[in-house]
Amino acid sequence: SYEDRCNAAAESFEQDYRCKSALIFFNKEFINRGNTKKNLRKLYKTVSAFANNIMKIKASINDPITIVTAMHEYISNNSIDIDNKTITIDITTFPRQELFLLLRYIKMQCPSGNIRILYSSPKKYGEWLSYGVKEVISVPSFGGTQIPGRKKLLVILSGFESERMFRLWEEHEPSTTILVIGDPPTDKNFLAINKVRANLLINRANVIVEKASADNPFDFFNSLEKILLLYKKEYNIFISPMSTKIQSVGLFLLFEKYNWFQISLAVPNDYNVEHYSKGAKLIYEFY
Repeated sequence: SYEDRCNAAAESFEQDYRCKSALIFFNKEFINRGNTKKNLRKLYKTVSAFANNIMKIKASINDPITIVTAMHEYISNNSIDIDNKTITIDITTFPRQELFLLLRYIKMQCPSGNIRILYSSPKKYGEWLSYGVKEVISVPSFGGTQIPGRKKLLVILSGFESERMFRLWEEHEPSTTILVIGDPPTDKNFLAINKVRANLLINRANVIVEKASADNPFDFFNSLEKILLLYKKEYNIFISPMSTKIQSVGLFLLFEKYNWFQISLAVPNDYNVEHYSKGAKLIYEFY
């Protein structure tokens, strides 16, 4: 990634850590922007110390299915059986569409193995993260089921990007909107910023405010499950993740259990490639 924290998890492993294969993904749209190319070289060098085989895989943020296609080709061409293995995924800088599709593919290919999730939280975010909204979409294969005649519930997992949150609300025109604040947060300063940005939407629309963990996918799962079950009989439900990738993992687990809601995203025109985040503060680990 253009974010330097994409190196943090790999640099934190013990010296005796080893893995059979390591796949390093990068999106072609960013390879010549910001620190992406430098970070790719650095990450490759770090991973070389503990991986028997390394593969750099080019994907496209504009065509997220390429990440699954590329991984499947690598596994098939090298006759790799990933079931009953421990697979570590550093989700820190994966765009959400690609993350959802990758998790779905790995769960299908590795139903009996362990999946370890790593996430590096930043020390600081930039003054802005993205600008504009290209389109509002449903994540491929996470479209859910919409029953005609029902009211629409939009659940936004609140982040820093108020423009995208408001555009989601405009596009969906929901009967009811729930804004979920990430609390407990990964950082108390991030929670303060989140609340300020969330107020911009709260002041414009009739919004119900809830909270759910931003630092634990299983606690998040439990909180969102209660919301789903409360509204499922009367509403078609659309959920848009704009908070931490940890919440996105919890949302993926929720879709694995209840696949009738839709995961919706507001795709930005561009990202703050030069100053998206700074450093890495904590590394979270979940199985």
